[in-house]
Amino acid sequence: MKSRRRNARSAALLMLVIAGAYGVVHVGCASDPTTPAPVPTVTATTVPTPVPGALLDLEAAPAATTAASVTFAKPVAETVPAGEAVLALYEDTGLGVLDMTDAKAPELGAQIATPGKVVAVDYDEENQLAYVVDATGTVTVVGVRSAAGAAALFAVKLPDLGGEAKGLARVGRRLFVLGASRLFPAVLAAPSPDDDPTTLTPEAPVALPSAATHIAAGGDALYLGQGSEVRAWTVPDTGAPVAGAAFTFEGELRGLLAKGSKALVLAKGSGLSIVDFANAAAPARLQLVPDVKDVTMGKLFGRTLAVALERGSFHTIDLSDFAKPRALTTNK
Repeated sequence: MKSRRRNARSAALLMLVIAGAYGVVHVGCASDPTTPAPVPTVTATTVPTPVPGALLDLEAAPAATTAASVTFAKPVAETVPAGEAVLALYEDTGLGVLDMTDAKAPELGAQIATPGKVVAVDYDEENQLAYVVDATGTVTVVGVRSAAGAAALFAVKLPDLGGEAKGLARVGRRLFVLGASRLFPAVLAAPSPDDDPTTLTPEAPVALPSAATHIAAGGDALYLGQGSEVRAWTVPDTGAPVAGAAFTFEGELRGLLAKGSKALVLAKGSGLSIVDFANAAAPARLQLVPDVKDVTMGKLFGRTLAVALERGSFHTIDLSDFAKPRALTTNK
């Protein structure tokens, strides 16, 4: 049976986990400013245009602090928040679970084995389940009721992907694994609504018009990114997703995140584009933030975006209002 519990977290405390080299994970804490200074907005345009200056004044934001450091037995490639735990994805195979109940004293928990290197994780906060796909195309469903008690429930290897898996996203009870040139849907099923899923049944692959490199999900839509465009696909309860119009941007795609109908497009050269896909036939950019144009990666924690930049800095940005992003913290 499922066992749900509410996350006991302070709304004013932002907990970030940054994967470091040689298996070291640093936990940073920063208080959200109560009276932020007004921030100039960026006028949305059809094509990204350079805007001089640091529009969010990133480096003037309050400094983030390191609350704790944790050393893993193996190098950590990436971390994924999972309720009151954090999943540390190892550089070779498998993942470790870090208990973040006390952010200043995190504890190592369970170790989850996978056949290949973990490529992506989708965490279901409501049911406390993590859907993990590795490079071999194996999907492992992990129960994360607690860090110490986390365990793999079952695993299914999807049919030949034509190469390594590139990503995974979930819409309702359907998982979508991104392969070389196709999308591989699979349906989760449980004995009853109160039980965890016990089966994952692959569906017919979906051919893509061109090979995608990034995948994200929000609401009832998938977002696929490749080259200089991002396209929304509406996902029905059954059957193949339906492609909508594409949003075109400048630069090299470094990250694709989603919150409902909003897609966050992180591109080297143009920065952050916040795109509204509420009308899949006519996506519209709400905001452009060019002062993160040297972005290397990004993570979304609720409405807080964490970005790492090539200049060697790490910043958090408040997206409570998608049209008016503001700087929260910096490590500079």
